[in-house]
Amino acid sequence: TRAGAPYLFVAGGGNGQTVTRSVLRAPIHADGSLGAFVDSGTDLPSAIQRASSVVHDNQVFILGGKDQLRNRSTDLVFIGSLEE
Repeated sequence: TRAGAPYLFVAGGGNGQTVTRSVLRAPIHADGSLGAFVDSGTDLPSAIQRASSVVHDNQVFILGGKDQLRNRSTDLVFIGSLEE
C-alpha cells in the first residue's frame, strides 16, 4: 500500500527478445477495479533478467535469473521494500 491505498505492482517482463526493467504500479480501488498503471520511478537492477519474484509482508524478493552482462545464470537475490 501507499498512503493507505493498495497497489498492484508489475516488475519487469518481456516480449520476445526485448526485456524491460520497469516497475509499474496501479491503485486497486475499493470496488476492486484497477486504476491506470504508472511508472514507479524505480527500475529493477540491470544485472538480472528472466528472474522470479515473490512479494511477502511488504517485501519484494527477486530471485536468480540470467545475468545479462555475462550471459549466465545467477543465484543473486535482490530484496526491496514496498513503502507505505
